[in-house]
Amino acid sequence: MILSCLMEHLYTEKMVEDCEHRLLELQYFISRDWKLDPVLYRKCQGDASRLCHTHGWNETSELMPPGAVFSCLYRHAYRTEEQGRRLSRECRAEVQRILHQRAMDVKLDPALQDKCLIDLGKWCSEKTETGQELECLQDHLDDLAVECRDIVGNLTELESEDIQIEALLMRACEPIIQNFCHDVADNQIDSGDLMECLIQNKHQKDMNEKCAIGVTHFQLVQMKDFRFSYKFKMACKEDVLKLCPNIKKKVDVVICLSTTVRNDTLQEAKEHRVSLKCRKQLRVEELEMTEDIRLEPDLYEACKTDIKNYCSTVQYGNAQIIECLKENKKQLSTRCHQKVFKLQETEMMDPELDYTLMRVCKQMIKRFCPEADSKTMLQCLKQNKNSELMDPKCKQMITKRQITQNTDYRLNPVLRKACKADIPKFCHGILTKAKDDSELEGQVISCLKLRYADQRLSSDCEDQIRIIIQESALDYRLDPQLQLHCSDEISNLCAEEAAAQEQTGQVEECLKVNLLKIKTDTCKKVITTISGPFPACFHSFFPFLPMLSSDVSGITSKPSSPEFYTLFPLRKP
Repeated sequence: MILSCLMEHLYTEKMVEDCEHRLLELQYFISRDWKLDPVLYRKCQGDASRLCHTHGWNETSELMPPGAVFSCLYRHAYRTEEQGRRLSRECRAEVQRILHQRAMDVKLDPALQDKCLIDLGKWCSEKTETGQELECLQDHLDDLAVECRDIVGNLTELESEDIQIEALLMRACEPIIQNFCHDVADNQIDSGDLMECLIQNKHQKDMNEKCAIGVTHFQLVQMKDFRFSYKFKMACKEDVLKLCPNIKKKVDVVICLSTTVRNDTLQEAKEHRVSLKCRKQLRVEELEMTEDIRLEPDLYEACKTDIKNYCSTVQYGNAQIIECLKENKKQLSTRCHQKVFKLQETEMMDPELDYTLMRVCKQMIKRFCPEADSKTMLQCLKQNKNSELMDPKCKQMITKRQITQNTDYRLNPVLRKACKADIPKFCHGILTKAKDDSELEGQVISCLKLRYADQRLSSDCEDQIRIIIQESALDYRLDPQLQLHCSDEISNLCAEEAAAQEQTGQVEECLKVNLLKIKTDTCKKVITTISGPFPACFHSFFPFLPMLSSDVSGITSKPSSPEFYTLFPLRKP
């Protein structure tokens, strides 16, 4: 009992260095000869006889090499009831104690040290601080020799089920566990709940740097193999075998299952191929991956150089790097740009996966959109953007997403669905030149705006284009064609209007007033085809125009000039 107590304080400030060295020496030999651990022998003797078919299990022979019985007990310690016979509670507690002690130092795990000695020297010779050696082996998992990789993989898989084995991480995370995860930490059987709780609370104010780094490291290790995410593995193992065989990496499994779910949803399949319990856990995994670009390896690898060039001062986590890349999208390398475009397309289809939007607008979602599902979240926020109760930061974020949506119809699922017949009918020439993963800079929307003036759109498409016209009339940033072709004119002629915090159509108005000063033909053309000088709310005034016919006869009568319809938000009669 005294030895166990001392081991619990190993590598803490309370432990003096001399005692630490002696304790490690003693524990080194105990870990290799279980005759020296009487408590384990006493508590597990019956289990060893029942499960491992031996009576003198602490004796060694050619048939029963050192540590073989403990390995047997270890295999049974984490079995579920469905998997068959399990250890008694007393023996399980002792096995967990030994595992916790082993996790303190690789030298206390005979099998790990034996099979990984060469790899430790090759990859981890500079990692001398407590706990660094195992982390190093996990980081180099794909580079390890087969036997070492198997042992490290099995240990990591075990940690995913019972992260309390990681005693050093548990110490670092103790304040967070006590404040936010005490209910799951008290469970005798962890089943991955504690790590999931730590991930969900990674950005709490109480979170310390050591705990956050440890949790993020474990998340990164989990991406190497879906078996390293215990809850995901248990919920989806049958689905993976059926739908995603021979796929090992967690990120690839998530993509495979997510694609299957999405296809079944789009095709309105009578029965989902992915089971309900798997779909629920899959959503947890998807949401966790959106928080840090390093948890999406393909995106991270494609954008490494761009991160260095444009986001070098931005910290990882809280989706800050991803947001930085979005803000610098026009400067990104082709490969990175393509990946970011695909990411935005996914986020627009399922806004709950937009980590920054969900974080910034968390309270506004509760206020305005408590009944909205994940697919309609952004649409709901857009509808409430101009409410007096809308938080300014959330409003700014909604506007950012609207600007993105207007760069390409594919980033606006509502418009895409409403205009699915109109787009190929009226804008075929633009589509033939389009690339799968780069923006059309609002060309399709501009094309639809012209057909809107001609009253040729379907009613659903017409409704969506009307909304876009009204919104872009108020905020020039929502018109990508205007920004693309008139950026210099806006800077030179309308800088003050563009700098206004609240956009109410003043930039568009300024450009029209200064139309004769504009020399660029493309900019002139854009200005003469935008919705007009009146704010969007002017549409509501139209029913009253007949009452004022004597004063506005020039407007209510049919104009002879076609340019009239492009400068004023009236529809052709």
